[in-house]
Amino acid sequence: INPPYGERLKEKDLNELYAMIGERLKHQFTGNDAWILSSSMESFKFVGLKPEIKLDLFNGSLKCKFNHYKLFTGKRNEGTK
Repeated sequence: INPPYGERLKEKDLNELYAMIGERLKHQFTGNDAWILSSSMESFKFVGLKPEIKLDLFNGSLKCKFNHYKLFTGKRNEGTK
């Protein structure tokens, strides 16, 4: 997904939007993979998921991150010792 960055589109609360995205991905898309493209580095913290891959790139002149998330049930280390 390519959510608003806060550049052209001004979200009332961009961090709240990113938190909602993370919550929906975690609870409604288990077993899938997700990629998020954004230049809002601060807002990525609010996704609440740990990215498997973080790619640095540009979208036009904006420095962005393209983060990959594996979506699973439970906690990352459950079942491993």
